[in-house]
Amino acid sequence: MGGSWSQFPQVVNQFDLARMRTATKLAVEMSESIMDITPTELAEVVFRFYRRGLTDPQRVAEVAVFLASSRLFRMRVETTIQQQHHELISDYV
Repeated sequence: MGGSWSQFPQVVNQFDLARMRTATKLAVEMSESIMDITPTELAEVVFRFYRRGLTDPQRVAEVAVFLASSRLFRMRVETTIQQQHHELISDYV
């Protein structure tokens, strides 16, 4: 997508999707031996940073793995899981 981000930052094309897919696959491969994190969580980080302009798949994958391995990220994921669990329970109570 290159220089179009300033005009249409929410738009992604096939080229962008392919680069994000590559970055996510790289991040999953890099993270397998060091942490317990889902590909979906890594893809979320990849997407956020890709939209901010970090479009090199290798670099965005490295950032995703670094952030996903941080204590702050793990705390956020655990909090989100707990919130989703409480929402599910409250729907049935």
